[in-house]
Amino acid sequence: MGFFNNFKKILGVDQENSSKSKSNKSYFIKDMNLESVFDEDYKSLSSSLTNVSSDDELLSVIKSKAEQGSVLAQYELGLCYALGERVESNSGIAFTWLKKSAENGFHRAQFLLARCYFFGTGTAQDFCESFKWMKKAANQEMPRAQYELGDFYKLGKGISQNYSEAVKLYRLAAEQGYSPAMNMLGWCLEEGLLEVTKDINEAVNWYYKAASKEYAPAQCNLASCMYIGTGITKNREEAKKYMLAAAKQGYALAQNNLATMYYNDGDYSEAAKWYRKAAKQGHKGAQQKLGKCYEEGTGVTKSNSEALKWYNFDQKNAKVVYQSNPLKFNSLSIIKTC
Repeated sequence: MGFFNNFKKILGVDQENSSKSKSNKSYFIKDMNLESVFDEDYKSLSSSLTNVSSDDELLSVIKSKAEQGSVLAQYELGLCYALGERVESNSGIAFTWLKKSAENGFHRAQFLLARCYFFGTGTAQDFCESFKWMKKAANQEMPRAQYELGDFYKLGKGISQNYSEAVKLYRLAAEQGYSPAMNMLGWCLEEGLLEVTKDINEAVNWYYKAASKEYAPAQCNLASCMYIGTGITKNREEAKKYMLAAAKQGYALAQNNLATMYYNDGDYSEAAKWYRKAAKQGHKGAQQKLGKCYEEGTGVTKSNSEALKWYNFDQKNAKVVYQSNPLKFNSLSIIKTC
């Protein structure tokens, strides 16, 4: 996999971290909420970029500022090389500039540097170094870093396993509105995981908060609770709306569960349609259910060959391997399936 894909798909550099529109003069987004210590750096760099008229000139200014010690320019330049924007991608150079920015205290650079170490991208894999830099970013109240630092404690990567510390960090990130953390905290509270005392009402509350931000796994979990009346008044129509919203985002688990909802309502063609979407993403349960639909001619034209195809579907053929997400495999396990 090329370095561009490593950073896009593995390190998770996304629109929240950078704006790659060519209409912008830099990668910065307006709501970065930079600490006051970086205010002058930001103003200086922004001023230097005001009259830039070409990508080459932009890169030249950023390089110059980075070499002069601008923390934000160092971060920007690291991203340029990481994403192959305005320059050929280079993992080693990207790592070098991100590390300079991280060492100068910029939390976003610290976060990406931690992930470089974790995945061995641009440097040798080192879980201890990864933990060290993730903790530095988390200590600056970066919610995504707090969430991922919680994973270090949960898994015992680079540090001794500590569930209570993991949950503490998930809660800190959740209280800042970070959707994956809100969903994770809800899941722990619903299932009593990581030594958390079960509290289904609080769990549903966190699912609601994350779902309101259109976070697909939380929409899926909230819909599951709503569908069977767990910690919330049963409302199957409303549950279907949330599940549909998650399914439309391409979340395989939600697609499978939505199909089951349609199947239970007797809408077999819609059920088969959504089982197919989940099956193509590698969801094993959906593959088996779609196979049975073809075997029995439920919602589709009966076909033994198609049934065998899905019963024996090779996971390697899936467009996207089923996501290894810390969520229950089938949150609608009590729902009747085909």
